[in-house]
Amino acid sequence: MRLFAALALVCASTVVAQPDWSIATNTGSGARFGHAMAYDGFRDRVVLFGGITAAGQQQNDTWEFDGASWTQVFPATSPPGRDGHTMTFNIATGQVFLFGGDGGPANLNDTWVYDGVDWMQINTPTVPQARKSHMISFDFFRFRAAS
Repeated sequence: MRLFAALALVCASTVVAQPDWSIATNTGSGARFGHAMAYDGFRDRVVLFGGITAAGQQQNDTWEFDGASWTQVFPATSPPGRDGHTMTFNIATGQVFLFGGDGGPANLNDTWVYDGVDWMQINTPTVPQARKSHMISFDFFRFRAAS
């Protein structure tokens, strides 16, 4: 118990320097809203997909941020353009999961995974109802994505 108290005291009195915010110099995907992003912990990249441009056009492009610059990637297959979708990283599979969103004429209930090379649609026997502007996260207790 004394060791724990001593460690707690050391940790409480240690000052940790906080990094400063800085602006990335390249422009990346340009202004948009309704997009989704997830951090790919295996590849150390933030993945951005879709959204709506300032001109009101839905996008189906994929961008990656490595901590210094944005790079557009060109997978052979991509989900249809959308906004209001959600993404999370699945540590169990090493893939970014994407679900739903507004596909233009209707809300979507499709599921896609991105492995850093290509997007692939996943078909399951049961699927949540179509939706937009929702949340998803990785459930560490059950080791799977949950919406």
